[in-house]
Amino acid sequence: MRYVTMSAAVALSLLAATGAGIAQTTTTQTTTTRTTTLSPEERTTFREYVVREQRPSVIIDNIEVRPGTVLPPTVQFYTVPQVPTYQYGYVNNRYVVVEPQTRRVIEVIQ
Repeated sequence: MRYVTMSAAVALSLLAATGAGIAQTTTTQTTTTRTTTLSPEERTTFREYVVREQRPSVIIDNIEVRPGTVLPPTVQFYTVPQVPTYQYGYVNNRYVVVEPQTRRVIEVIQ
């Protein structure tokens, strides 16, 4: 009887210690978002250029065109000569400025 009580106490202690160890384990996930915005001059340059060029719009179902969206390879990008760092596309009838390396929308031209 003594061994049964002692075994039960040891098992209970181990179970409690394991639970405490699990309770103390935390996982942290960090997402880094780089926000890039155009200067007012760059924004004006883009707006004037894209309106003048009149490129065809690519329609993509089930995609929300907003900053942070990564565009698929079916979207063609165009360069604005005065602002070579970024490019633009015309998606779902909205002009977007993108980082060409990541294909990420950084701004929607209104």
